[in-house]
Amino acid sequence: MLVLRDLTLYRYGISLNKLFDYLATGMSIIFVGHSANNPVYKAQCDLTVLPRDPEALAEAIIKLSELPPQQREAMDRRGHEYVEEHHDIVKLAEKLEGAFGRAA
Repeated sequence: MLVLRDLTLYRYGISLNKLFDYLATGMSIIFVGHSANNPVYKAQCDLTVLPRDPEALAEAIIKLSELPPQQREAMDRRGHEYVEEHHDIVKLAEKLEGAFGRAA
């Protein structure tokens, strides 16, 4: 579970290394947060709950625990694949190098 406070800062988006670490493990997570971008939603993996909603969090925990193993494994796999495709350190370095090259 990764929990963010409800801060206006996140209206610009998030870049949480721990979230990408969690997704990369291929294990189920529940993301509690509200931001302009949501990698968990984009990857169609695991569950997202808005902050300060304990009932929704409890429902998400129950929902995740009741999912059939194949469905949960598919969600987890999508999270892992999303990180590999969009947040792999080599790919990110190549994007940065390309940006520097275009700027020069």
